[in-house]
Amino acid sequence: MEIVYVIEDFSIKGGAERIIAEKANYLASRFQHHVTIVSIYHDEHPISYHLEESVDFISLEIPFTPKNNSILLKTLFRIITMGKIIFKFQTIINRIQPKLIFYTMSLGAILLPLIKTKAKKVYESHSARSFTP
Repeated sequence: MEIVYVIEDFSIKGGAERIIAEKANYLASRFQHHVTIVSIYHDEHPISYHLEESVDFISLEIPFTPKNNSILLKTLFRIITMGKIIFKFQTIINRIQPKLIFYTMSLGAILLPLIKTKAKKVYESHSARSFTP
């Protein structure tokens, strides 16, 4: 089965990243599922947790939002960034044709309804903060 996990930045050494790495490794090695982890943001740091050779990793290479005091520029940049994320991620989903997509974090909740696919979509929350999608 083709499975995709989407996370904002897989180079962070956090709990969500560790859980996703462990689940991806387990599904790939134990059940021979084809698992791909898609990291949205570009980060110079290497990925935080070990992935089995059978687990694919793709970075969308989206730059982080630059610090800016102007609310107008910040909002405009976020809209442009979201468009890039949707386009790049949709291209990957079209190529992989997964049966199951796991989304995490708040950006995943925003992406969930915007991606066109026949795959089942699952939102997982791995956050230490309160969040209501």
